[in-house]
Amino acid sequence: MARFVRWGLAFLSSCFLGAGALQAMAQDGQTAAYVFLEEPFAPYSQGEVGGEAQGGISLEILQEVFSRMGAAVELQLLPWARALKSVEHGRADGLPLLMKSEEREAYLVFSDPVVENREFLYYLPERLGEFEWEGFE
Repeated sequence: MARFVRWGLAFLSSCFLGAGALQAMAQDGQTAAYVFLEEPFAPYSQGEVGGEAQGGISLEILQEVFSRMGAAVELQLLPWARALKSVEHGRADGLPLLMKSEEREAYLVFSDPVVENREFLYYLPERLGEFEWEGFE
């Protein structure tokens, strides 16, 4: 049985309210970028914790979206729990490819899904025997 996982971009509720501030900084000659955080997790993000992503699906999607908006974006790599808390507390603008949950919807705004994955469970019946799959709950 396949489980579908739908991933969307998650932004802080105030992310687009800050666009005016970014424009003002750009007019003053300062460069600013939206900052997204993620844990290194191939093929979605590649690089070392503490640095910027050097490649991956997440980086490609962010670069495409923000280039169409005429804005700069960075994808910094941190341990997952720290990345999530940093965005929750307003120290970064968002997380790419995040699964939606009620808890996260309290402080994030989600885009429509941009990536859909299928996950399968494979097993050796001679080791585990036969069983009926009833779901993830």
